[in-house]
Amino acid sequence: MTISVAALANNGAGNVKVGYCFIDEEGNRSVNHSTFNDYEGIGLSLEKFRYSLQNGLRINADLRNMTLNNRNMTLAIAKPGLFGAEFLNNQFRRIYDSTGGSFTRRNRTEGSLWFYPQRYLKIFGGGSLINLTGKTVDSFNESGFGSHTEMDYGQKALNVGLRGNYQGRMLQAEYRTVDYKDNKLSSRDQARYQIRLDALTPIPYYERVVLSGGFRHFQTKYSDNDFKISANTVWGGARAKISPVVYAGYNFLFDRAGSDSDRVATDNLAQAAYLTYENPMKAGVTAGYQFDVGDDFEDEVKANSYYFSGWCKALREFEFRFEYGSRIEDIDGARLLGDESRTRYKTMAKYTKENVGSLSLKYEGKQRKNNQINSKADYSQIVADFSLLKYQRYFNLSGGYSFSNGNYKNREKNFQFKDHLLYGDIGSKEFHHFSAGFGGQYYRSKRDLDVESFSLHFETAYQFFKNYRIEAIYNVHNFDDFLVTDQYFTANIVEVNLIKKLSF
Repeated sequence: MTISVAALANNGAGNVKVGYCFIDEEGNRSVNHSTFNDYEGIGLSLEKFRYSLQNGLRINADLRNMTLNNRNMTLAIAKPGLFGAEFLNNQFRRIYDSTGGSFTRRNRTEGSLWFYPQRYLKIFGGGSLINLTGKTVDSFNESGFGSHTEMDYGQKALNVGLRGNYQGRMLQAEYRTVDYKDNKLSSRDQARYQIRLDALTPIPYYERVVLSGGFRHFQTKYSDNDFKISANTVWGGARAKISPVVYAGYNFLFDRAGSDSDRVATDNLAQAAYLTYENPMKAGVTAGYQFDVGDDFEDEVKANSYYFSGWCKALREFEFRFEYGSRIEDIDGARLLGDESRTRYKTMAKYTKENVGSLSLKYEGKQRKNNQINSKADYSQIVADFSLLKYQRYFNLSGGYSFSNGNYKNREKNFQFKDHLLYGDIGSKEFHHFSAGFGGQYYRSKRDLDVESFSLHFETAYQFFKNYRIEAIYNVHNFDDFLVTDQYFTANIVEVNLIKKLSF
């Protein structure tokens, strides 16, 4: 059930929700990820809350399901140009067995604060706390199938920084520390810290060229034996405006990492250059090249990468986009996976008619090849989406279809799949205080997989006394793996909400 209440101010609004969620489940609860974070019970929420004072102070809140374990809350207060603060908290559950008794729950709390002591100087800081508890079920374990692993760890992080901005120039310094504690295995306890500097500036008297760069020092120290891992990274680049529609850029990154047990450090160097042509509302093209080297004294990995992308609007209603990237690695020495090449490409065509709707067609392909282990992976996907706006006075309609094809093979195995996904949603406008909606998706995977699932969504609502609203939501989930007898799941979830809206 849900109640909506606006902020009690001359310039404020919001939603307060209170309600009940009913859940009826059957089957293996670990196979349907979409229901991992559903809980039965009374939920209280404050959503889309905003409150503005005449002096410019703003308060925003989105506190969902405060009384349930799937809560997701954000609270912020700010006065633009002077100060601001934000707080968030959320929980997430992952289920690992059929009954739901083996699961992990992660609780994350974060906070941040910033203020301007003067116009061009910003001081900021924050912290976070992450806790994860529970147990997992390992499919492959020396102790046997279905063995349990207990998990219980916490991580605390703090950061503080200073940023200066003046006439397009920026200098920022930040210090961050992380403390990780594993309550099950103390040998994993470690403390980390990071120092980072960033800078950005146009060249004086030649503002068309902008330089950027930075430095980072990172270190991890294990608590039980003082073992250290550290890395130093330097990066930089330049972006030049050659003409009103042509840009060129160059970036580099150098990183040296090592530990107490390494005789020599590992060096990584990356360089990239690109050229862009962009004519707003007409067309744009980008071409780039990147060269990478990873060297740990005995073994060296070199990689050449190429990238092309572009878009154009041939007519007002038509838009076309394409993207292509490839990476070819060459190993000098020895590596577990050996030489490898990767390729990906995307194309998209979209037709949009004002007040009528839109239709888009997308194609994506990925390839990965490794001659040393004689493996090859091919993946392709075709997606068609549409939205209908012609009858938006009465209802909204959208939907689509996706077809995916995958093939992986190596010296011993060959794995293939074909996936079909059909989805759609329709929602009516309010008529005599009533509104309704329906949506769903159907998924089918075949060949070496034999999986079927679907989900349906029904919603109806009635508005009364002008500012009150009652709604009912019904969700159905179903999953079947026809190759494994116990891999099935079905769920019926019902929510009943009462809503009251106020606005001042």
